Amino acid sequence: MSEILRRFIASLRGLGLGARLLIVFLMNWTTVVMDDYRVPSQSSLSLLSEVRVPLAILSLLMLAHSVSSLRVWNSMRSLAKLLERFAPVPVLGAVFLGAGVFVVPMLTQVVPPERRWLLAPLGGLGTFGQVFTSGVVFALFVGASFVIADVLLLRLIDRITDDPFGRQRAVNRLKIVVLWVFGVYFACCLVLAYNAMLDTSPAVTHQSEAVGVTKRSLKIGIVSYEVWWLNFRSWTKPGRSEYIIAHGDRDGYLAREVWEGMPLIVHVRPGMLGLQWVVAARIDRTMLLERLVREVPTAAAPRKDLITAYLAEARWSDALRQTREYQELYPADRGFVETVSRSIPAGWKPS
Repeated sequence: MSEILRRFIASLRGLGLGARLLIVFLMNWTTVVMDDYRVPSQSSLSLLSEVRVPLAILSLLMLAHSVSSLRVWNSMRSLAKLLERFAPVPVLGAVFLGAGVFVVPMLTQVVPPERRWLLAPLGGLGTFGQVFTSGVVFALFVGASFVIADVLLLRLIDRITDDPFGRQRAVNRLKIVVLWVFGVYFACCLVLAYNAMLDTSPAVTHQSEAVGVTKRSLKIGIVSYEVWWLNFRSWTKPGRSEYIIAHGDRDGYLAREVWEGMPLIVHVRPGMLGLQWVVAARIDRTMLLERLVREVPTAAAPRKDLITAYLAEARWSDALRQTREYQELYPADRGFVETVSRSIPAGWKPS
């Protein structure tokens, strides 16, 4: 068992294929950590989210280099030369088949019904075209792009260093630097994951307001990446703002829908290591209804929704106050007033 562990550590140190696959897997895991366990920050911790993009590209380049340097390719040189010679054929075929997806439906509308039997041989053209225009071709194109980038980098290293021994020393030093960079990055992400995953404390609710959103994007060829930062007013440092990664699934809205001054209810947990992390930053709909009622005090529907929200939050005094104002405006609606009265606990007394 110790021999297997020693070989595994040696393979990690040498950044072999297994180590590079592990790095790609961990990069995907750190993306989940950054998006789910969001620590409010002003500058320092957000750097981890910014560097994950170049590190992800570097990990894919390393994996492409491992795949391109496998020994199995040495026995396939004749096949590679054949593909290189006839590469335009599948490319042009993909273009024509892709065009067939659009041409066949147009011809079906133009050709009379009694002559559409002529288009029967073209029935499978659309199917093949859809295959060629699917995500499979996109994935192959992206993978080939990383392999080509790997080959270009190796050619550049060969041009810079003529001495084979000096080249090997430079490669070994580069591996050590890369290993340390990924090691430090993964260690920081592990701290954030440990801080949140082992946190059993109840969530604490804070009221805040959105300042805006900031979009960071990176595009390399047809591959693009973007991240949205939600800026909100800090409850720990008045007058300042902090930001987290916008998470539409948890927060319940898209980042592009955020406006300045949007009321937020931020659910925060203290963290196992003392690093507060945001569970969700949802829209404070009760506050929105309060603003709407102040703007349009005679509107019935917003005030009824506000009273219902107060009842759901057990804010009996506010619900009773709004109900009295509603009764003055709409004395005929006794049913709603009676429903509110039944919803308030019998033993409750206003303070």
